[in-house]
Amino acid sequence: MKTVRFALALFLFGSSALLFANDFNSEVIMPNSPGVNKNVPDGQFMVIRNFTQIGGNQRGAVNVIPLGQTGMTTVLTAAILDPTSPPEVINEVVIAGPATVIFTCGSDATGNCFITFRKISQ
Repeated sequence: MKTVRFALALFLFGSSALLFANDFNSEVIMPNSPGVNKNVPDGQFMVIRNFTQIGGNQRGAVNVIPLGQTGMTTVLTAAILDPTSPPEVINEVVIAGPATVIFTCGSDATGNCFITFRKISQ
């Protein structure tokens, strides 16, 4: 039963990415990598729709550094896809520019992290 739910969740995430493929960008992030940096210019928003991680206990994170500041703020952590536990809620986050957004994957993840986002002008 849990395997069926896991397969259904993967199918839904995959099919939703195909439906909105022209609007959204996707990135695959490897465990133990330094992460992926994206700049959000002034007058734009970044909408993060999906952030998932395969296995592990240490969650990947989306960190934001506003322009002109040095401190980082974690705004989202990855939902862990694990067939032995119930599916987790995947939250949506909107980040206003100007800022630098850093996507990282949990260091103990058994697979990659996957993030789906888009940038929108005001």
